[in-house]
Amino acid sequence: MREADISSKSFTFTFLLSCFESFRKFECGEMVRADVLKIGFGSSMFVMNTLLDFYAKCGENLDVVRKLFEEIPERDVVSWNTMIRTYMSCGEIDSAIRLFESMPERNLVTWNSVVLGLVKGKNMELANKVFQRMPERNNVSWNAMISGYIKLGDLKSAKAIFDEMPKRSVVSWTTMVSGYATTGDIESARRIFSQMPVKNVVSWNAMIAGCVNSHMFDEALSVFHRMLVDGKCKPDQTTLISVLSACTHLNSHEHGKWIESYIRKNQFELSVPLGNALIDMFAKCGDLQNAEIIFRKMSKRCIITWTSMISGLAVNGQCTEAVNLFDTMCLEGLKPDDVIFIEVLSACAHGGLVEEGKRVFNQMVPWLIFLVEQEK
Repeated sequence: MREADISSKSFTFTFLLSCFESFRKFECGEMVRADVLKIGFGSSMFVMNTLLDFYAKCGENLDVVRKLFEEIPERDVVSWNTMIRTYMSCGEIDSAIRLFESMPERNLVTWNSVVLGLVKGKNMELANKVFQRMPERNNVSWNAMISGYIKLGDLKSAKAIFDEMPKRSVVSWTTMVSGYATTGDIESARRIFSQMPVKNVVSWNAMIAGCVNSHMFDEALSVFHRMLVDGKCKPDQTTLISVLSACTHLNSHEHGKWIESYIRKNQFELSVPLGNALIDMFAKCGDLQNAEIIFRKMSKRCIITWTSMISGLAVNGQCTEAVNLFDTMCLEGLKPDDVIFIEVLSACAHGGLVEEGKRVFNQMVPWLIFLVEQEK
């Protein structure tokens, strides 16, 4: 563009900056900035705001972003909002608040940026003060406050905000369900969940995961069954991983096998987390044949995949096969961790594989030395 001496338009600059932002091409952005000033677009609010946003999102030195902000001759609310958001993301709370208080005018985005920044910084006292001053609020404002209190474990304050909401979104309801479920208050989670006018898959997942985390595995399967009967939301991979965990803890091969057939029937992708959950369920239910079928089907595997399969073989008395699979894993270039070393050594001990145990232990020694040196 520069070499051909093509006249640069404002939309061209903003388009280029968007492209450079995607690839974090800060140096290219600097070149565009030079052209912007040279050609006279320094007075264009749209171009300068885009440039400011580019520098902020590229994580450039805060002083550089601040300097550019100060160079903008006539700032609009977008300029101020970008600078406030940048301060907040850098943890410069005091600077963000000072700028916020000095703004000639504010819009809803301004207020939400400050509230969100304070919530992210876990400063709920100040966030609530700003929230109470807001001339208008939307779901972003309310949900930010609810989420912030829940992350601090303050369910009482979260519920007070929730009760005050004039119109609750599915996100608001789900956040409350998740908050209660995470803290183990399944009764309150169940009550909120039952009152929801509309549920999405995230809502169902929050309730199911809450039951699993509270060791209420039968209840988790019951909620899953109601989800299928309700029929308004289809389970996703997160749902299936949670219910497979419930099956594993209940040692319920029957339920687990049904879920595996549901996965096949509905053509779910065999992702690493889903494959791991299936292997773990089958192996702990003593069905090594199906565990191995899933293991072989997986196009990608992680250390947890191998650990689950090796552990399953060892627990079911196939200790030699467990050691052989460990050797295969090492040959494929995957580095063992402490969990898998313990599983393999345990397999050697239970199977009376003395020589194999010595070999694995000797393989483990350099890894232990490396860990010790890393901690120095």
